[in-house]
Amino acid sequence: MGDRIKHLSWDGQGFCLYYKVLERGRFPWPKAELPADVIDASPAAGREREARRQLHHLA
Repeated sequence: MGDRIKHLSWDGQGFCLYYKVLERGRFPWPKAELPADVIDASPAAGREREARRQLHHLA
């Protein structure tokens, strides 16, 4: 597809989900610099992994 994007963010009180659909064209998507299975143990990476899991379930 490439014409839709979801963004889940934490505002300090709860999650906020943004969903955008383009009427024309596609979102440019950057090439991955690291393999998808690289694990980062930092707290921010844990939150990002959890956000990705939640976004995956919404799709």
